[in-house]
Amino acid sequence: MPGSAFMSGRLLRSLAVAAVCSISAGCASYYQVIYPTTGAVFYTEQLDRQSSGSVILKDAKTGEEVTLASSAIRQIDKSEYEAALAAPAPAPAAKPSSPK
Repeated sequence: MPGSAFMSGRLLRSLAVAAVCSISAGCASYYQVIYPTTGAVFYTEQLDRQSSGSVILKDAKTGEEVTLASSAIRQIDKSEYEAALAAPAPAPAAKPSSPK
């Protein structure tokens, strides 16, 4: 049949596109990055590790690009990542009161 080659090529392209989409969606990475000096915690889907040992990331909570000279990086699953983004930011530490 003249249309069968066309249909089979179209089907193969559709399956290839579906496979690429499912693979790329299933391979997403989520990270919790802690700056040990201050204890600040960042969440991101992408890290850029520099040869100097520093890390550049876009913080998912603030949208800010952050460069850390040192860090502790932990890969986390999607549910932990989403829960961290939904959680309110921690309150700032209380400052000690000065004697009067």
